[in-house]
Amino acid sequence: MIPRVIVKSPPKQAGRRGKGEKRMPLRIAIIGGGIHGTLAALNLARLGASCDVFEARPQLWAGATFAGEGKIHLGYVYGRADKETLVSLLSAAQGFSEDLEFALQRPLNWSCLTSSTFEYGVPSSSLLTPVEFQEHTEHLRTLVDQNSRSKNVSYLGAEIPLNKIIAEKTCDKNRFHTPERSVDVPALRTLMTEAISESSNISLRMSTEVTNTNFSAGKWWLTSCATTDGTQVEEPYDLVVNCAWENSALLDRQSGGPIRPLPNLRLRLFVHAMSFSTPRALTLTLGPFGDYVAFPNGRTYASWYPSGLRGFSEALQPPTEWTETEKLSGDDPGYVDSVVNALSDWVPDISLWRNPSVHARIVVAAGSTDIDNPTSQLHQRAGYGLEIKDTWISVRSFKLTTAPAAARMVYNHVKGLLT
Repeated sequence: MIPRVIVKSPPKQAGRRGKGEKRMPLRIAIIGGGIHGTLAALNLARLGASCDVFEARPQLWAGATFAGEGKIHLGYVYGRADKETLVSLLSAAQGFSEDLEFALQRPLNWSCLTSSTFEYGVPSSSLLTPVEFQEHTEHLRTLVDQNSRSKNVSYLGAEIPLNKIIAEKTCDKNRFHTPERSVDVPALRTLMTEAISESSNISLRMSTEVTNTNFSAGKWWLTSCATTDGTQVEEPYDLVVNCAWENSALLDRQSGGPIRPLPNLRLRLFVHAMSFSTPRALTLTLGPFGDYVAFPNGRTYASWYPSGLRGFSEALQPPTEWTETEKLSGDDPGYVDSVVNALSDWVPDISLWRNPSVHARIVVAAGSTDIDNPTSQLHQRAGYGLEIKDTWISVRSFKLTTAPAAARMVYNHVKGLLT
């Protein structure tokens, strides 16, 4: 089938404004309907910009945003990270709730949107010993103290005393209590979708993939293709915000925008289920690791990295078979069994879950070696923010934790252009 191509002409440009005339609002394309793109859209809509959000999937937050455990990192899992990584994560985590509420323009009851606090387990295969893990948490406390005038840490609607940042030993020398928590991503997605539907300045282009970009006559012309019937549309924009995930680096290069190193792409499996056990949250660290989060409503997430890693690539975009695999979900008894076997000593009631389903997601990071290498760049997560080339803005943020802060940066930058 030959795709139908529709070309939309740019709106008439306003000339020099006379006294009392209104400025023509910016028309902005936002590529990616995950947490970064939707928060950026809500922020920019506040400035009066007209925002079109392009998302290849049929639903917002349906990719990497939805796939993970939703942890808002305070740095515990990054025991081999540099100071820049830890400070940036701590800063973003402390501003997470405020920056997200800024976009939604409403306060949230975070006690109803978060998991119980995380326990950290240090297995014998870890890159750290239990003593080294606790020393790492003491280092985190020192960094917070050095970079904050307050004696408390603002975190997901609560104030945590500085001394509580240091992980507390349990009766098991390999387990520690921390104040870290996960957010309930489906609940936040509902709030985000409602806020977007209430904004007259945001238009959603669902099941639509941006396939080409071209800058001409002061405009970005974006060619998009409907994933349902192949229809192509070419439209002009004053500014583009690249919040794509697995194709972000490719789009940057196609546009002549900021050049980033080749990404580290990994295809991973994880489990969603319903649990009737006591709500709990656990991470095994560091190296071959696993996670388990059972929220108060029973929604459960679990993963075991060694058996869940199904692909590794340093390319501008993932292989086609990866993207096809990511669209599928269902039974994979072998992976479910591997998760249960790996975590059952740490979470004895994991077997109480019901109807576990296995999903795949593409993870994007930076670094040429895997996490089990102590010197891998995957242990670093610093440098979130924006790369800007003229009217092309590329968001750099690999973690859910840093997404609201990065979206706030987009708002501040565009606001500066308008003043």
